[in-house]
Amino acid sequence: ADWKPPENFPKDYAYYWSGKDDEGRPLWIAELGKWNARNIVESGKEYMEKFDTYIDTIVINFGRSLNWKNTTDNSSYPQIVLILDVEGFDYFQFTSVPTVQYVIKKFAYLAPVLNKYVH
Repeated sequence: ADWKPPENFPKDYAYYWSGKDDEGRPLWIAELGKWNARNIVESGKEYMEKFDTYIDTIVINFGRSLNWKNTTDNSSYPQIVLILDVEGFDYFQFTSVPTVQYVIKKFAYLAPVLNKYVH
């Protein structure tokens, strides 16, 4: 079954496929500066769990955009290009220790995927 995010997620935590770069890699943009991590944490555990699932969905969408057919051996993997647009970022979000802890936990969770599949 396809999971549907809460109605506000696509607007409040926007990301989108923007085409391909000169080398044919999928080009994704995440409007990270508009994402309010503090709001996610302060909205409670259930909201955070929904956001975690939303992040997993984003990663799945990134993976679906990869061209696996051009992978010739186990030492090379297809990659995407990810642009993190931080315009509008508010440092106030990081005056909350629980928010900082949550963001660090999310990036630690995503680090292996980012290192391997993001150019």
